[in-house]
Amino acid sequence: MAEESIKNILVLIDFSELSNIVIESAAQQALILGIHIEFIHVESNKAKQQEALKRMQTLADAVEKKHNLKPSLIVKEGNIYTAISDHANQTKPVFVFMGTHGMVGMQKIFGSKALKVIVGSSIPFWVLQESTPANITNIVLPIDYTFESKEKLTVVRYLSHFHKFKVNIVHPNLKDSILRNKIKNNMVHVDKLLKEREIEYEIIIGADKGDIADAVVKVAHDINADLIIITTTKHIAWNDYLFGAPEQKIIPNQFKIPVICVNPRTDLTKFASFR
Repeated sequence: MAEESIKNILVLIDFSELSNIVIESAAQQALILGIHIEFIHVESNKAKQQEALKRMQTLADAVEKKHNLKPSLIVKEGNIYTAISDHANQTKPVFVFMGTHGMVGMQKIFGSKALKVIVGSSIPFWVLQESTPANITNIVLPIDYTFESKEKLTVVRYLSHFHKFKVNIVHPNLKDSILRNKIKNNMVHVDKLLKEREIEYEIIIGADKGDIADAVVKVAHDINADLIIITTTKHIAWNDYLFGAPEQKIIPNQFKIPVICVNPRTDLTKFASFR
């Protein structure tokens, strides 16, 4: 992995109270990673775009004063569900930082707005309801029987260059021997990477019937995890939003633990942000 090619963190600004939390967490990580930071706001009303830029400048000035970071600013016109991922895919930041207010109101029926923004991008999204500690020491990593489950190891490896943390691996307790063997094969890759990076880890078998979402959140809360890293459902469809893909429970978790979401690749190349 060529860290020298990585340029910035992209921060989604919606001017809610949560924006300040997202900005502060992103700024702290930008300092640790030694990279640039960019603010982005999506405004479909052209008449309001200039005002949005002024409000973003005020936020950027505060970051520069506190952290000696000078964020670049961009206002995009269009639909937030496509504009963010389109810009991220084009500019290839390390992470996109965004906030979520959890599953509230009609989102409980029709799905998380955060997830609809996240899918479709090759860039990992760092989703917050509350602040992420500047120094990450405890991560929860779900591993299941899917091929895509291993893809979030790229993020673990990258973060391990800047943070010293323990990885808590949660995988389902399955009776099906074929699926258990697939988990075992995935764990070979996990074990190899973590040992190469000298990362401490623990395996926690905490879910029955293949549904590990509740177990992941419970473990993360019990061990006071700083971060959960997940892979989103590949080729997510309307019924996943409607009936609830596993990430629908994890991203807006009740304990407000930050979540990094890695979207499955559609080819065999590395994630765009880690080239």
